[in-house]
Amino acid sequence: LFSAVDHLNIAFEMKKCSNEDAGREGELSQEKLREEYINLAALNLEAGEKAISLAAFSPATDYLSKGVELLRFSNCTWTTTTETTSANQNNDHYNLILKLHTELASTLYVVGQMNECQNISNIVLDNANTLEEKFRCYLNIMACLKAGGKLEDSVEVGIDFLSQSGEPFSLKPSKMKLASEARATRKLLAKYEDDQLLNLPDCTNECKGMAVYVLGMLFGPMVHLNHKGALDYLRLRSVRLTVKYGVCDASALAYAYYGSHLVS
Repeated sequence: LFSAVDHLNIAFEMKKCSNEDAGREGELSQEKLREEYINLAALNLEAGEKAISLAAFSPATDYLSKGVELLRFSNCTWTTTTETTSANQNNDHYNLILKLHTELASTLYVVGQMNECQNISNIVLDNANTLEEKFRCYLNIMACLKAGGKLEDSVEVGIDFLSQSGEPFSLKPSKMKLASEARATRKLLAKYEDDQLLNLPDCTNECKGMAVYVLGMLFGPMVHLNHKGALDYLRLRSVRLTVKYGVCDASALAYAYYGSHLVS
């Protein structure tokens, strides 16, 4: 796979530099050329995903970057499901565009190209249709900002996501709000025996599961920023979402944070 895609990418560069496309107009239509480039972009995505599975993130970044370049060269642009039927003919390639950009943003973070990661992630946030599709890029931006020491900015991005997921979050909750959240959490937990809490079903509400994950990512920055009230609010909200909607990957952190709240 890698060898074949490498050769095809070299051929693309040669054609691009020598403007051979202009000389092929009688042989292939422009639409046919566009299809060739889109197919090559899909092959670069496949190669990039294979490289990621092998933890070869630098080559993966190269393949995914080439895929995005091919999309741009073929004028394959984002479309949304709210557009007209004719415009949405390009939606055949929507998943390809989304996946290339999302995977590229993630690999750029891994190889330490933080600015480029944020740029690509913001493109996804501006164009993806659903919050679920934007989730990984929200995480990328939060992680980049944390790595750059911009903790307040990272927290703001997380709060923006929570608001869109239907879980608005305040950095300065009032004592009344904290007391209300604590009562609601205790009331919910009182309905369950220990064995029931240990055997909760999996979370089927993807949006709420992602909210728990983002709350977990906010904990570290809030500790450093000394947002004590917000930390208590976060601990209560995390475990309440887990008990109400089911267990997700971040639920272990939710229970740990709630335990720290009980002994604090």
